[in-house]
Amino acid sequence: MSETPFNENTRGYEVGYGKPPKHTRFKKGQSGNPKGRPRFVFEQDEAPLRRYLLEPIPVIMKNRKVMVPAIDVMVKCMIQKAVQGCHLTQKLLIRESGGLAAIQAEAKRQRTQAGQKLIEEMRKEIDDWTAKDETH
Repeated sequence: MSETPFNENTRGYEVGYGKPPKHTRFKKGQSGNPKGRPRFVFEQDEAPLRRYLLEPIPVIMKNRKVMVPAIDVMVKCMIQKAVQGCHLTQKLLIRESGGLAAIQAEAKRQRTQAGQKLIEEMRKEIDDWTAKDETH
């Protein structure tokens, strides 16, 4: 029969498999892996894809070669495909742009801005005409 190691600190505590000596155990509140596993950072892992999507690629527009971010080319291609009748692309574009109501609200806002700009230009022309009449 093997003898169990005892010392003054163990006071009858048996040391063996799964029972390390008390003086070698982790102290209460102390981690066994103080640095721990590094936290997963989603942004870092996604960065290469973002970098490639924002990378300019050569495209011919209006008979000129221009550099455009890849994501812009992709979106233009998706819009072209949707206009040609691809229902899946149409659904995706509408959903990702905030829905049909959001698109209609933006269109109305842009029409209002264009109308305001037109009104301001007309007022300027009228002011210019009246200024010319006053000087003659």
